[in-house]
Amino acid sequence: MQSAMPNLTRLSLHYIVFTGPMTLIDLSGFVHLQDLTLSNFRNDSVPKVPQSIKHLHLVNNHSMRSVPTQESTKLPLLESLSVLHCSKITSGGLLDMFNMSGCGLKYLDVGGKLFESNMNVRDAFPASNTVQFLGLSMMANIKDKELKSIAELYPNLQRIDLESTSISGVGLKYLVEKGLTSIKVDYCANLGEDAVVWARAQGVTVSHNMIRPQQQQQRYRDVLADRYY
Repeated sequence: MQSAMPNLTRLSLHYIVFTGPMTLIDLSGFVHLQDLTLSNFRNDSVPKVPQSIKHLHLVNNHSMRSVPTQESTKLPLLESLSVLHCSKITSGGLLDMFNMSGCGLKYLDVGGKLFESNMNVRDAFPASNTVQFLGLSMMANIKDKELKSIAELYPNLQRIDLESTSISGVGLKYLVEKGLTSIKVDYCANLGEDAVVWARAQGVTVSHNMIRPQQQQQRYRDVLADRYY
C-alpha cells in the first residue's frame, strides 16, 4: 500500500480487526503522512508512524496498548494528539509511545481512560509550553488536586474539557484565575451551580450541562470537530 501511495498525506482506518499474535503495523514508510486517524482498530500494539505526522487521533481502540520494549517514536512536527477511549494505554504509556519533546503541540486530548493517581503527573503527561487545549473528559478520579498538578504542566492553556470528572468549585476557580477562556464541566457531579455562575461572571465560557441526552449518537469525528477543526 505504501508503494502505491507514496505521497499520501491523510489516512483514516476504521473497524480493522487483526487476529492471532500481536502484529506491529508499520506506517513509517508514508514519509509525507501528516494526518492519521485510527478508530476501532483491533490490534494490540500502537502502529509505527512517520516523523512527518502533525495530527494523530487514536479513538476507541480498546485492545491497543503501549509496548515497553517498543522504541518511542519521535514526532517533532506534532500539533494535535487524541488518545480517546483507549483503555489499555495507561497515562505513563503515552510517554512511552511518543517522544514529543520540542514539538509545537497545541491540542492534547487523553479522555476516557484511568489516570493512575499514584503517578507523578510529569511521568504521565507530556509537559508543554505550547498546548492550548487539554481534554481530560471521563477521567473520574481527577479531582481538584490532580487537576492543579496537571494544569501546571501547561502554562499557556486556554481551553479544557473536564466532562465527567470529580472536580469541585475549588478546581474551577483555580482554572479561571489561571486565565483559561473556555471550560467544559458537563456532568461534574461535585460542581455547584454557584461556582459556574461566578466563573461566567468573570467572562469565561463555561459549558455545564447536567442532563444527559437519552440517545448520544454523535460520531467520534463530530466530537473532534467540535473541539479542534
